[in-house]
Amino acid sequence: GMILLQKFKSLQASSLILYFLLMFFVVEGFNKIFFFTQGETFFLQKLTKFLIFFIAGFYLLINSPKKLISLLILFLCFVIGQFFLEESFTKISLIAYSRYFFFILLIIFSSKPIVNIATISRIEKIFETLIVINSIIIILGLIFQLDYLSTYHGGRFGYNGLFMASSISTYFYITAFIYYLNKYKLQVLSRIDWWLAIAASCFIGTKSVYLSLFFIFGYLGFTFIRNRRTKILLTILLVLLVIIGGYIFLSSGIFKTIVKEDGWVTAILSHRNQALQEYTLPYIEQNWSIFNYFVGGIDSPGIRPQLEYIDLFLFFGIIGVIVFAYTFIKSFFTFKVNSLLLKMFLLLFAVTFVAGNFFYNASVPIYLIVLKLSILKTNKKELMEITKTNGK
Repeated sequence: GMILLQKFKSLQASSLILYFLLMFFVVEGFNKIFFFTQGETFFLQKLTKFLIFFIAGFYLLINSPKKLISLLILFLCFVIGQFFLEESFTKISLIAYSRYFFFILLIIFSSKPIVNIATISRIEKIFETLIVINSIIIILGLIFQLDYLSTYHGGRFGYNGLFMASSISTYFYITAFIYYLNKYKLQVLSRIDWWLAIAASCFIGTKSVYLSLFFIFGYLGFTFIRNRRTKILLTILLVLLVIIGGYIFLSSGIFKTIVKEDGWVTAILSHRNQALQEYTLPYIEQNWSIFNYFVGGIDSPGIRPQLEYIDLFLFFGIIGVIVFAYTFIKSFFTFKVNSLLLKMFLLLFAVTFVAGNFFYNASVPIYLIVLKLSILKTNKKELMEITKTNGK
């Protein structure tokens, strides 16, 4: 037993991440097909999350227990918050809270990985393969109109391949775009897999993806195009794209109806502002004591408006939000943020506000960590090249 423990202790976080990534993607795909064909979710997905949570938690406990302090504070916020609610510690709220714990645990777990170029290259290969596989599946779903590959149940247009929730596919592709831009810089424009991912993402059907594509192409254009005439052409093209996209959205039945009945803001936020007024605020008024403002507390995830930062406040209150944000920033951004990355991460966090379910999604941290490892590898390679040139 001791030998096994020693072996586990000396494992590299990045090699564990390799397995996590594969487990997640495969199980998610299974779950999606299972759900659409059998009408229920697959038990294996819950088991996978539990396993990964246990492995990462145990790894931190024996290697750097200090890092678990913030998780403990969040757990205390949860307990105290529940204590002041009439209906507390419901099964549904426990599951909802565990999603946030899972997210932050994985981010802490990968806070200071050993940058092993060979391992990270393997992870990158897998990630790129997954991007290609899912993008091909999305395009096949579109061509053959396969219902079980669609993004939404009933009515709304969109295919997201092997992902269960629309938000996971949104964040998967935005992460993929940042990954490609960081790794390949301008050479990305000559890569087939980049264009395949861009094409596939156009068919997902979430507003957030279109918004991201608009900003990414705008950024690429204005950063790399020196010629003034080309810049003007690009601006016209982007404006046209917005008009065409807006027209498509507005002429699609559901969106049109929402704009007509509830106005633009509601349509853009997909009813999230209404959820805030109708469920969230009344819930706070009726159920919260003064303590809950500091530690949060809800008995059902149904009352969250799915506006990311408001959700976080609902769950963990002011103290929890500060601890969560501090831990995330400190554990995740252990790399040098250049101007490209700064703009891309700002875009990502702007999208999370409108799209929601960022910290609430178990798969999101895995893709974020892959991105982080790739950035660390790029930085290390650049550093080695600088050292080589200076050494000569």
